[in-house]
Amino acid sequence: MKTECKGKKLVVIGGGEHVAVDIYAVKQQGWTVFGFVDCQDNPTLRHDFEVPYLGADDDVEKLVKDDSLAYILGVGSNSLREKLVKSYKLEKSQWATVIHPSAIISTVSKIAEGSVILAKSIVQPNAKIGRHAIINCNSLVEHDCVIGDFSHLAPGAILGGGVSIGHACLIGIGSRVRDHVRIDENCIVGTGAVVVADVPKNKTVVGVPALPIRQVENKAKLEDLCIEPNTNLHDAMEIIMRTGQMIAMVTDNNKLVGILTDGDVRKALLSNASMHEAVGKFMNTSFIAIRENISNSSAFEIMKTNDVRHLPVVDDSGKLIDMHCLSGVAFGEVPQVDVIIMAGGKGTRLLPLTENLPKPMVRVAGKPILEHIILHLISCQIREFNFAVNHLSEQISDYFKDGSQYGCKINYLHEDEPLGTGGALKLLKQLDSKPVLAMNGDLITQLDVGKMLKDHRSRGNSLTVGVRDYEVSIPYGVMKSDGFELTSVQEKPVEHYLINAGIYMMESTLIEAVPDSVNYPMTELIEYCLQNKFKVGVYLVDGDWVDVGQHNDLKVARGL
Repeated sequence: MKTECKGKKLVVIGGGEHVAVDIYAVKQQGWTVFGFVDCQDNPTLRHDFEVPYLGADDDVEKLVKDDSLAYILGVGSNSLREKLVKSYKLEKSQWATVIHPSAIISTVSKIAEGSVILAKSIVQPNAKIGRHAIINCNSLVEHDCVIGDFSHLAPGAILGGGVSIGHACLIGIGSRVRDHVRIDENCIVGTGAVVVADVPKNKTVVGVPALPIRQVENKAKLEDLCIEPNTNLHDAMEIIMRTGQMIAMVTDNNKLVGILTDGDVRKALLSNASMHEAVGKFMNTSFIAIRENISNSSAFEIMKTNDVRHLPVVDDSGKLIDMHCLSGVAFGEVPQVDVIIMAGGKGTRLLPLTENLPKPMVRVAGKPILEHIILHLISCQIREFNFAVNHLSEQISDYFKDGSQYGCKINYLHEDEPLGTGGALKLLKQLDSKPVLAMNGDLITQLDVGKMLKDHRSRGNSLTVGVRDYEVSIPYGVMKSDGFELTSVQEKPVEHYLINAGIYMMESTLIEAVPDSVNYPMTELIEYCLQNKFKVGVYLVDGDWVDVGQHNDLKVARGL
């Protein structure tokens, strides 16, 4: 925290998502929190933190002349924070800089006024943090990074050395920006994205590697890259140049046996090889390949570590089934699913936050939960969404409109009365034979839709339930007995359970079993399938997943 602000009382402007951690951090360092200013009172702040409510935003003007007060922003929205700073016209010295006690900050980094560095974040030497920036929990800012004014690193974001982030950018939850990449002003990096190239201003990028939304659908056929070992160099070179990938996959009965790059062809010609010789003699047989259960982000790390631009994916028999590519060209199958997101709940467990706000519109890292969901699904090449809405639905439709700003289409399915997770399925109309992906609207997840769909199909399931591994530690020795005779003892055992992740893949024909216009939980549809001998499978949702259903869950999602 800036030394010139020590000893002063602090006023928090706005009751947004960072208020609690801001107040905790400043109290840890001996500050007195004078109170908070917001458009409405927040009983949680008054009761839990004993911080008085000072009035609406306009009342700040009455406090500005009191030079014993310092100020900090509690809101997470980049645009709103900037608007507030401009409207209040406080001196630089009046804005506090808050650094959580557990954050690690290099003494040779520079942090401008009004910025907030949250728990367990790391800022390395020579980094420069702009005015009113937010470095959220567990984020890493490596050496020589520059972060612009009003920008926000969401929890778990990682910036490589020498990265430049422009004005008012949002770097998404768990995302990574590679060394020396430049991200211009007003950009958004989606949840879990990996940015490997510069991003021009006002762009939203998603996926691994990160691409502008409208380019994510850039697909290529994997078979166009495949040649046989007896293909001659001339024909192989033609294929390599035509696809633009500068590489060919050499397969024998669909099994990957080698890789041929344009460099391999040049080496062959320099050694006086004939253009009519077979590629089997010159291909690289010591290539790196991975199995399909490796995540996109892990595959990217393997490519960077081994300095390769292409990474084939093979099954247990060695058959080529997919390929990762640094250029951003996507291979493999585009998920053919209808998507419905349940966004109609009242979110009573998140009161008072949801009293005048739909639960999916609660903000995490400056964006509504629902926006994080669709940005991630867009990176999975989904282009059409159905939102089942009820409680305060106009706030959702006013924010997302028809989806065109995201390069997608959004349909709104209005529930006259709350229908539950299963009942809302009945609102889907004109379904074809595609499976339906149903998700709760309060999830922060990096679900691989393509893998879940493939698993659903390969197992012949009628319904696949996304599950998570939930661990319960018993802090005592557990005794087992047969009557009065002790048979075993287990010291502090750990039990594992599969819990419902709120994500479902189902055949569209199942929706016929859902009754009309009644509240019908998804668990009842699962029971119906089990009783009627439909095949029900489970799919383990790995990677990041947070169900933002309660205040404690929201704190986890926000990195508090």
